[in-house]
Amino acid sequence: MTELDNYYNELISISINGVMLVSLLPLIYGLIQWKKFRKPLKIFYFYLLVSLLFRVLEQVFFWAVGAYKSFWWPILDAYHIEDTNFMRYFWQVNNFSLLGWFLYRILLPESVAQWAKNASVFLLLLITVNYFFIQGYNMAGGLNSTVSDLYCAILPLISMWYLYNRDSQVPLVHNPYFWINLGLIIPCLLGLFVYTVGDVIYKENFGQYAQLTILKNITEIGGQMLTVIGYYYARNAKYLEPVSTNEKFSSK
Repeated sequence: MTELDNYYNELISISINGVMLVSLLPLIYGLIQWKKFRKPLKIFYFYLLVSLLFRVLEQVFFWAVGAYKSFWWPILDAYHIEDTNFMRYFWQVNNFSLLGWFLYRILLPESVAQWAKNASVFLLLLITVNYFFIQGYNMAGGLNSTVSDLYCAILPLISMWYLYNRDSQVPLVHNPYFWINLGLIIPCLLGLFVYTVGDVIYKENFGQYAQLTILKNITEIGGQMLTVIGYYYARNAKYLEPVSTNEKFSSK
């Protein structure tokens, strides 16, 4: 890498550290609000926790490679690994599992929720096959990242649509799921563009790729702050439980 590329890598690292730091806010505030959480909010809390753990793991990997070059570099060279793109798969699994479970719990009507559940399982299988057997683990963008960001944008948009059109005693802006969905949609829309053309930009113009990545990380910081607002309105979640005998809507 050139000196300029190293500079951009440092900026990316700083923006990631910023996301990690701000990611602590909804986790800490979530503990304060925990008694007010219904099950969907608890699931989303663990989704955020796993996401933060992956960010920490990525930074530990950077440190380990730098500190123990003689051990890591032969391994990385053998598998042609130049960055942490191979770790994206674990983020995507988190999206299709814990995030998918959260969205399944809050989506209405139940037919739409069941469709979302089936889509989550199918897409999880799809990205797994693609990761191990087709495009591989070194893609900066590619099918897996594009599908994952589409999923993380479209399902919250569908949820927002039903929240907006649903008769409820809770105003939309006092609905915790409104703010959480909004916090998912904004960074995912930008990420969708980054990942759609990411592999091409990464190889041809790393500086531009780095700038888009930094901008996406900034929007993720905004998304975390919107989640905090959603947790503030956690007290209203009990009024959003639909009348249903379906176990997925259990408030426990």
